[in-house]
Amino acid sequence: MTKPLRPFLLTAALLIPASASGMTVDEAVRRSMGHPSLCEAKHRVAQAKARLAAQAEARPVTLGADAVARHERSPTLAVGGVTTPTTDVVALGADLDKTLALGTRIEARVEAGYRRSTIPVAPGASEQLELGPGLSVTARVGFEQPLLQGAGTGVGEAELRARHHDTVAAKRSRAELRREVLREVLIAYYELWYAQEALAIERRALALSQTELSAVRDRVEIGTSPEAEVATAAARVAERREAVAAAELARQQRSIELGLRVGAEGALHFVATEAPPEPSVMGRRTSKSAVRRSLARSHALASLAAERQAARQRLALASDVGRPRLDLTGWVQTDGLGYRSVEPAFSQLGTFAAVSGQVGLRFEAPVSGGRRDAETAAARAEIASIAAKERVLRHQVASEVRTLVAQATTARKRLGLSRQTVAAARKELAAMRARHREGDVIALDVSRAIEALRRAELRHRQWQAQWAIADVSLRSRTGELLTGKPLPPAKCPRSSLR
Repeated sequence: MTKPLRPFLLTAALLIPASASGMTVDEAVRRSMGHPSLCEAKHRVAQAKARLAAQAEARPVTLGADAVARHERSPTLAVGGVTTPTTDVVALGADLDKTLALGTRIEARVEAGYRRSTIPVAPGASEQLELGPGLSVTARVGFEQPLLQGAGTGVGEAELRARHHDTVAAKRSRAELRREVLREVLIAYYELWYAQEALAIERRALALSQTELSAVRDRVEIGTSPEAEVATAAARVAERREAVAAAELARQQRSIELGLRVGAEGALHFVATEAPPEPSVMGRRTSKSAVRRSLARSHALASLAAERQAARQRLALASDVGRPRLDLTGWVQTDGLGYRSVEPAFSQLGTFAAVSGQVGLRFEAPVSGGRRDAETAAARAEIASIAAKERVLRHQVASEVRTLVAQATTARKRLGLSRQTVAAARKELAAMRARHREGDVIALDVSRAIEALRRAELRHRQWQAQWAIADVSLRSRTGELLTGKPLPPAKCPRSSLR
């Protein structure tokens, strides 16, 4: 893609401030990878990945532990009166809890306890009956399975799938932004190149006009030309000086624009040191194939498709909210109890001598379904909105690609014609100068030939830049490489990553 520095670029370079920085296409691309918008997109991808990882751990195994010490002394009825027994309890427990993607909640718990009670033998008696101390061990496994709301992986993993699609959408958006930033950088680069070329052409036209003015003055002195031709030639010189000033301003503006596109900080001046390459795509691709390729490789469309899939998953969640709940619950428990010793408790626990269990159903239903209807409507509206965006973007991409193909074809044809025009204008200027020296034409005719050459050269450089810009835009849309080298990763400042 790189071409040697051409002589006319050297002329333009002399007109740029000494602080200007020469920049190749590869250098412009490399610097643009640090553009703030790319750093923002990189952070959005990192955020989406972190949210996906967080959702993947949304149902962790939970460890719980508890300890209870309780002293009870409360009156109770007894034969012939009221007694006040005393109970001391100490319990230590631990449990593991896990919710599966199906919505099933499983719990395992172990508990060890100490219990001692004293009970008066009769109302008002001082003698007391002592029970214990007893040492107990309990192991329980329980479950809770939703049968309606929250049942199945379609609901249990809907948010995980939605965040996966969010991550895909963020990556696709970043890829589309990288492609767009690169396209804008290359366009700004070639526009700067054209501005430099236009400035060089204007200065060459000024030099030709000044040379012609000197020649006219010489001919006036020897009496071969009338005095009026000096005023005509001087007016042409003044016009060319105005054109040079305008071209210098345009070159400065394009340099600033390129600095903005590459994310440069400070008032830097840049010089485009490479001429546009000969495009390999423009005018050689049919509109139909270009549209088909652009739609298939559009990161923006792929990003919207991922967003639509994420919205569908959230629609499943919204549809589940407000449904009646019907949960199947159950548990199995084995116990062991020892008197003044823990060994009998473990022995009884290990032989499953005391096993109990329970199975039950619990039903809940909202009195009103307004929340479910509202959230479902919002989710459906989001899906419809994304689908509408897709249709608009497809139409926009297709229209833009058809326009770019037409522009590429026109630019290619007009570039070839402009080369012929420049060659003809140069021959005409040489012929006019020769005839003017012979006295066959006046200075105004030579000035007109100089102006015709200037316009022809400007059009030639303009179509050369337009050809490259159309090629870059078309290849950007069709997903083809815009540079001969792989794009480097975005380089973000350390301070922005904190």
